Order: sequence, then structure tokens, then C-alpha cells
Amino acid sequence: MKKVYIVAEVSQNHNGDINIAKELIEMAAMTRCDAVKFNKRHMPDELTKEAYDRPYDSENAFAPTYGEHREFLEFSQQQHIFLKNYANNRGLDYLLSVCDTQSLILAVEIFGLKFIKIPSKELTNLPLLEKLTTYPNIQVAFSIGMVNALELATALKILDRCLRPPIMVICTSEYPCDLDNVNLNRIYSYKDYKKGFSSHVPDPTLGIAAVAMGAEYIEYHITLDREMKGSDQCVALEFEELGFLVDSIRNLQIALGDMATPTETPEYLIPARTKLLKEICEDGIYRIH
Repeated sequence: MKKVYIVAEVSQNHNGDINIAKELIEMAAMTRCDAVKFNKRHMPDELTKEAYDRPYDSENAFAPTYGEHREFLEFSQQQHIFLKNYANNRGLDYLLSVCDTQSLILAVEIFGLKFIKIPSKELTNLPLLEKLTTYPNIQVAFSIGMVNALELATALKILDRCLRPPIMVICTSEYPCDLDNVNLNRIYSYKDYKKGFSSHVPDPTLGIAAVAMGAEYIEYHITLDREMKGSDQCVALEFEELGFLVDSIRNLQIALGDMATPTETPEYLIPARTKLLKEICEDGIYRIH
């Protein structure tokens, strides 16, 4: 079985502070994740003027309007380059969820990324998906957390043209997500695709279960403290929980094995076999010898 790829999603849980971002990268490295993932938006393509100027009075707001709030949480090109190098030096891949074609171009052509995530909200962004197909060496993972069947089918017609088979990531775009709405059994749908799972429940057992069901890509939000300000903090794993997730998945993969029944008795079974296996006696009764 191929090693499960475990992604620590920083998303916006850095709260616009590059030092918090560095701490979260350290957290991912210390727990032996494979990658960290951030977001990239080209703000002029993200919001209409009306949406940008809309008052934002949430307890998690970092600015008075929604557009200014989003700007506050957006790292610059130079900051992403710094964080990419920082993560790579800690043995982690650096992934981005891209929200528009300009961010995709930046991620691939400037940052040199080989793995791109398409978040659920962009799966109907057909120009973005079309642009993805022009990069033949890029691995794509895409979440299906808020699309309906027709929208997914339309997206798949484009993504199927990618040279490398894309990874379909099962998730539900609810923050936090009720257990009733997780629906892990969707992993068994669309059998022609590699599967992943992105959790919006701060419970590592769901990711472990997803691996047992066949997921090869696991993604969880991470946080220094779920009580911190920010709309994604409440769905994230803290340090010990992330460590439990990674260790459990690695152990599970070892334990899953290869489904084969041995043709000959392996050495590790000989002591128990010698001690316990019954053989027929002269009177026809099977006994331990």
C-alpha cells in the first residue's frame, strides 16, 4: 500500500502573522506530516466591489469590511516564498489551495509547486480548472465539499484531461461539520479516482477511519490553540491530536498488510504453531502434542 500523504492545513489559522505560520510549520514537522498547505488568492479576482465593501462584524473579523478582512489574512508573494523555503528546510512539501488563475500561475511558474489543491468553492471555476490542464506535471487534489452532482460531473470532464490522475478529496464545507454530515462512505463513490479526506471536525479518528476505507490523502486544519481568534480555529487539530493522527495512520498502514494468506508458515508463527496447533492422535482425537 502506498504511504498515505498527510497534509497539515494552515489555511488562515496564521491570523496574518508570519511567526504564527512558522510555528504551525514546526508543528507539522515535529508530528511528521508530509506537507503544509496555505491558501492563495488574487484579491482583485476574488470579490466584487460590493462583497469587498460589505461590513464584516463577526467576532473573527480582522478588519471592518469583508474585503479588508481577507486582505489582512493574505500573505504576499515574498512571504509565501519565505514560508515555502522554511517548510522545505523542515522536510515538508509546500502546497497551496489556489482560488483563481493568477494564483495558479504564481504557484506553478514562480513558486515552482508540483502539487496544487483546488478548494471546494472553486470547483465551479471552470477557467481555473482549464488552466490546470495546461500544466502536465502538476498533481491536483480537489475537494467536493459544496458541489452538487451536476457541478462535479462538469468539473470532472475537465480534470480528467490532467496528465496525472487527480485526487478526489471527500469533505463537507461546514465549519465545524456535524458528524451526521461527514458521510465518509462517499469514499466508495467514483471508484476510478484516488481518494482523499479533508476533515472539518477536530477529531483525528475520522482521518484514521478514512485511511482504513482506502483514502490515500488526509488533510486536517491545524492550530496552536482552538480558542484563538479565527473562523477555522474551531475545526482544527492541536499539537497532540495531530501527532496522534499521524502516528495512528502510520501504524494502521503497517497493520493493514497485503491481504495475502501465507503459502508457508512464516517464522514469526512457528512458536505459536508449535505450542498450540492440534494434530490427530491414534484414537482420532485432535490434541496439542
